[in-house]
Amino acid sequence: ALQAGGVAACAKHWPGHGDTEEDSHEGLPVVRHGLGRLERVELPPFRAAVRAGAAAVLAAHVAAPCLHRWTPPHAAAAAAAATAAE
Repeated sequence: ALQAGGVAACAKHWPGHGDTEEDSHEGLPVVRHGLGRLERVELPPFRAAVRAGAAAVLAAHVAAPCLHRWTPPHAAAAAAAATAAE
């Protein structure tokens, strides 16, 4: 409905940060779950949003070490753009 009216829908904050212990405005929170948990719990809503036609996905300012294959383990999730595309 938003996009039909010219407003881009945006799913946020990938990969989620409800289970972090730090405020992302004051530091770099760490999503400490493994990839299995992210696949089962955190990522399905983002996949559903993309399938539904969301125009964008906003990356969270968090570190998600399980997603980082080519970046330092405490780099922000946004630095793992190659992983986001998988």
